[in-house]
Amino acid sequence: MRDGRYCDPAVLRAALLALTATARRVLPTLMALAVAAFALSFAPPGTIGPPWLLLALAILAVVWVVAQPMAAVRDDVLPALAIALASLGLMLVARISPELAHKQQY
Repeated sequence: MRDGRYCDPAVLRAALLALTATARRVLPTLMALAVAAFALSFAPPGTIGPPWLLLALAILAVVWVVAQPMAAVRDDVLPALAIALASLGLMLVARISPELAHKQQY
């Protein structure tokens, strides 16, 4: 008992396990987003689109991984791989032809 509250070790252990599982699930996505940001930094200025759109897509990707049910079993590397490959493809198109990069986005 501390400050009038009781901290049950089992509850704390369960919360720590849930937090660890969530961190383990989101790690591949965060690494893929870092690779995507690095790859898109090589694109010519003004060819990728508004930064707020890229930020919104990154936030949605992380929320999609975090919001999955704890009992769900799925491969978290596949969405991360899709993020990395899509950013690499967009960067290559932007470097080859900026006009095509705008068409690729929308």
